[in-house]
Amino acid sequence: AEFDVLLKQVEMFGGVTGDELEAVRQTALQLGRDTKFSSQDAAGGMLDLLKSGQSLEEALATLPDVLDLAAVGEMSLAEAAGIATSGLAQFQLDADLSRTVVDALAQAANASRADVRGLGQGLANVGPIANNFGLDVQETAAILGVFANNNIMGAEAGTQLKSMLLNLSRPTEEVQQAYTELGVSFYDTEGNLRDFNTVMLELDSALDALPVEQQNELMQRLGGSYGIVGLSALRASNGIGDMLAEMESAPDAGL
Repeated sequence: AEFDVLLKQVEMFGGVTGDELEAVRQTALQLGRDTKFSSQDAAGGMLDLLKSGQSLEEALATLPDVLDLAAVGEMSLAEAAGIATSGLAQFQLDADLSRTVVDALAQAANASRADVRGLGQGLANVGPIANNFGLDVQETAAILGVFANNNIMGAEAGTQLKSMLLNLSRPTEEVQQAYTELGVSFYDTEGNLRDFNTVMLELDSALDALPVEQQNELMQRLGGSYGIVGLSALRASNGIGDMLAEMESAPDAGL
């Protein structure tokens, strides 16, 4: 009965009828047989995806990835669907790239102290800003993983990264002078964003050559009074190169 109610809601909210509704039914039943989730869970996940604005075709393709994310993150399908669809929107990705978002979160969780739920909370606070600064979902998940290893977790990690990015790019005299003193630039000569990890490594190398007092002053000018915590974590972890390498060797979210 619960399954039939969910299918009726899929029909109402998704405008799905006839053969399409039958395809939803069969997909939900098959996923109920093949995964740890029930057919009702699968139908509910489909409903959440349709409510997020996905077409039936997109939702059918995304649903297995959402089930994988829910299993890895030990969360409900509704929560997993919200994280996956938000990740797609934040990084302006098409629905067929849901696996990219899911695997980035699963691999970052496997390679760090972070969990999938906390990474999702972090993305919610920084995703669009990270995308504006040229970071893709893998790089952003890697930074959040580095933060987690430095005890900066969940939503706070996203806020930390957002604050740090915004401060690093401030066009104020004190920030620009700090870059000049260090011989590092956040942008290239044409005004385009440089590779984020390269900038972090160059900043770390330039700061290491200075007395600690001067390092601390420049770090605060670049990262801001709040974002300096995240900037310090990245310096201590030698950027995100090691985390990205660990993520590549970590398991993805496939069940």
